[in-house]
Amino acid sequence: MPIRLSCPHCNHLLSIPDQYAGAQGKCKFCGKPVVVPRPQSDLTEACGAQEGPGPRVSEGQRTEAQDVLAPRDSGIPAEQGPGVRGAASSPTPQTASVPDSGLRLFDARDPGSAGLTCFILTNLGAITAKEHGPLLAGPLGLSPADANMAIHKACGILYVPPSGSPEAVRGVLDGLEVAYRVRRVGDLAPLPDVRRARRLEWDDEVVQVFLDGSEGAAPLPWSGLVTIACGQVQEERTRTVVIENIADGFSHPSVMGTAAAYQDVRRVKLAPKSERVVERHQDWIADLVWLTPPARIRLVCGFVDFSVLGEHRAPQGLVNLRTMLRCLTSRRPGIQTNLTPEDLADDGRLNWRPPVFPDAKAFGATTHWLVNVDVTSTHEAPDEAR
Repeated sequence: MPIRLSCPHCNHLLSIPDQYAGAQGKCKFCGKPVVVPRPQSDLTEACGAQEGPGPRVSEGQRTEAQDVLAPRDSGIPAEQGPGVRGAASSPTPQTASVPDSGLRLFDARDPGSAGLTCFILTNLGAITAKEHGPLLAGPLGLSPADANMAIHKACGILYVPPSGSPEAVRGVLDGLEVAYRVRRVGDLAPLPDVRRARRLEWDDEVVQVFLDGSEGAAPLPWSGLVTIACGQVQEERTRTVVIENIADGFSHPSVMGTAAAYQDVRRVKLAPKSERVVERHQDWIADLVWLTPPARIRLVCGFVDFSVLGEHRAPQGLVNLRTMLRCLTSRRPGIQTNLTPEDLADDGRLNWRPPVFPDAKAFGATTHWLVNVDVTSTHEAPDEAR
């Protein structure tokens, strides 16, 4: 089991594999030294055997910690030099490691996180970092800054770290009259890996998905389709631009500074220069999520072949994407989607725009919430986690 502790300097919560007990490293948040404590049972055995004043760490452990500990699981880069000896402190409040979803202090892929509690909000915007961060900081067991980040990154699923109190969070949400459903993290439906599709076809039984880079079609049943999410995703992309480098020169240096110089100027081409340019790029995308079999199919507006629409196909790609989503949702009444009836109305609008997301991470987090949300839920869910 991982050793969970908080940095004594910046109070950020960390998770360290237990094979590095007794090692010293630097906190990746503040850079100050942190000693990984040994589990209480190990400390008791060490004191009974009277092997010395504190835990010993082998050179092999320190070498491995340099390569393994910091980059993946802990948030503490291991420090060169001998391990620190002395009485280790008892473990402090627990937490999980940093996830790919961007929510610090939590990793849903960590097996130890399966038993943690999360609140699935019925309304995506029911709580905000600015208004509710101070109220939830204490119940979540986080600093105000970390609580604001946790709420900002929650996207409808508020995770309670081991340092927090689910009952205290419940009390705050009840006081705010926020509808929610309580779940264990291990009970959440996962979000499948995304695959981009170049074309869709469908009949009454299945959706034929022609994936990018594949020859044939993958048939997916209508009964397994649970979520359709659509959005305008804005992302920063960096590219290298080569700039032609030209300077003024003279054919004959002897005439420089004279009146003849103005008649003898030529352009001199020097070695090209390159610089990195950050561009703001936007895509209109839609994700179709199946749970049986698990699949997440992405439609990118400028990439999809909309020939399946036939005579309803329009010159504008975004209009075609809207028409396709209207056809799909009409075959799955009640499907979870972030689009309103007005968004899916057949009103012929050419200026329609889907919801805007700051990046693909936020779009994926919202899709995960749609996969798990139950709009008919109440506070007292039958499978409620306590």
